Amino acid sequence: MQKRGALGQGGIFRELGNRILYRDPSKELLDRIMDAWDATEADKKWEVMQYTVINGTFQATFEFPDELDPDEGGHWRRARVLRERYGDKPVDYSDPEPR
Repeated sequence: MQKRGALGQGGIFRELGNRILYRDPSKELLDRIMDAWDATEADKKWEVMQYTVINGTFQATFEFPDELDPDEGGHWRRARVLRERYGDKPVDYSDPEPR
């Protein structure tokens, strides 16, 4: 039996004019993603999933282990993907509910 995967870089990004807003995904969303990963055949399990929801339509793209640069860690991959998708817009990682 294959070990359940781990989400290391999960996040939700929303374009708001001249900036990008980051929010942590809900536990329910993470559980659903992991349920889908668990249900996937072993030779088809993805390493990275990028998803968008536009006007209620969900679309996902996947990267598999052999497609990733082994020298590019998750943090650097996230920065690259954000730059490719949103250009140089700043990402707002502020806490929506300051403690």
